[in-house]
Amino acid sequence: MFESSFIIPHYPQKPLEEAGGVYSSIEPYTPKVVIDGKLITGQDQSAASEYALALLHLMTGHSPVSAA
Repeated sequence: MFESSFIIPHYPQKPLEEAGGVYSSIEPYTPKVVIDGKLITGQDQSAASEYALALLHLMTGHSPVSAA
């Protein structure tokens, strides 16, 4: 295994919190998307599908998923 500092040299948690932001996370490779106004963030690549749906929702104002 590689040390995490080799793979990810910068972690945003500390600077984000120091700037007054709220940091949240879950287990790695578990989809997590947060929408705050017009800002959408995804935890990692596993959140790509959920991120795309959130972006479509934000752009159109409609849910990209409809009930059958």
